[in-house]
Amino acid sequence: MSTAGKVLVVLNALVLVVWLVLMAGVTELNSNGAKRVADLEKEVDSAKAELAQIQKDVREGYEKINLEQISKEEDLRVLRSNLSNAERHVSTAIETASRLQVEVEEYSKAVARSEEIAQQRREEKAELEQQQAAEETLVKNLQTENGSLLEELEQLRSRFKEITEANRAEVDKILQGSAVRSAGRRVSPRS
Repeated sequence: MSTAGKVLVVLNALVLVVWLVLMAGVTELNSNGAKRVADLEKEVDSAKAELAQIQKDVREGYEKINLEQISKEEDLRVLRSNLSNAERHVSTAIETASRLQVEVEEYSKAVARSEEIAQQRREEKAELEQQQAAEETLVKNLQTENGSLLEELEQLRSRFKEITEANRAEVDKILQGSAVRSAGRRVSPRS
């Protein structure tokens, strides 16, 4: 055989060996790839199952969240309603307190004015009592003076009566004395 034939046979044998090694590598790769694909398919199936479970959990979570939101919104509505009622009560209480404060101020002013008037009345009463005491003292003094004047008047009346009686008696004496004289004179001319 020629050298070229030998070289070709050796090359062929080498290529065949390389070819076998490559085929074994490809087969190995294929078996490893198929195994890897099977593993990946299992992982994909597992991931799909997990995904389905996660989606189910997410849906349940959304439903729970929605229910919770609805519940919270209802609670919030109730709380807002309670707050509104409480604010209404507070504003009513503030209005009532303001009105009562105004009334208290008015009553305080009225009480202060009443106290001033009462004080004025007490002062007027004290003045009137002083005036009454002075008037009573004056009346007593006038009564005493009147008593003494009445006594003096009574004495003067008695004296006036006495003088009047004395004057009448004198006048009667004078009249009798002149009547006697005139009677004597009357009688005398006739005689």
